[in-house]
Amino acid sequence: MYKNLVATVMSTLVAACFISPAFSQSPAPAKEPLKIGFVYVTPLTGAGWVHQHEEGRQAVEAALGAQVKTSYVENVAEGADAERVIRDLAQQGHQLIFTPSFGYMEPTLKVAKDFPDMKFESITGYKTAANVAVANAPLLRRPLPGRCCRRPPGQPCRLCGGLSDSRGDPGHQCLHAGHAFGQSQG
Repeated sequence: MYKNLVATVMSTLVAACFISPAFSQSPAPAKEPLKIGFVYVTPLTGAGWVHQHEEGRQAVEAALGAQVKTSYVENVAEGADAERVIRDLAQQGHQLIFTPSFGYMEPTLKVAKDFPDMKFESITGYKTAANVAVANAPLLRRPLPGRCCRRPPGQPCRLCGGLSDSRGDPGHQCLHAGHAFGQSQG
């Protein structure tokens, strides 16, 4: 009887291993890295605007490692050529595309309309869309604590989560220089 009990229990456990989802599933596939594209207006050099963005791209890679895969296209003229390159990056599956030139603002917006599930960051631009954010460094003025965001009353800052008061003034010390998606800067 003991032999039959052991045989029954063993066969039940073996069957459970093949039937139970906890035992029969293969491990989850590795998550694909976030593809980030950068479009540069000039060739890479040892200094300057594009160099600073390239250092930022490299810092993202260093900090996030296998979680991201970045690429860049350099020496892209503003206008039709920029639209072609931005569109090409989107078609290659980049989920986030940085366009750090004022002259890339309109081409970025145009391409973003055709790729609503992708995010775009227009550096030095001022027009936004649901999937286009803008950012800029305050080169001529320093933002005052709590004065860099202007949002409708009670709307949280999408970067730091702070709330504005009834007049629309932030009730927090938010010092980001850029805009979150769909927000404007005061």
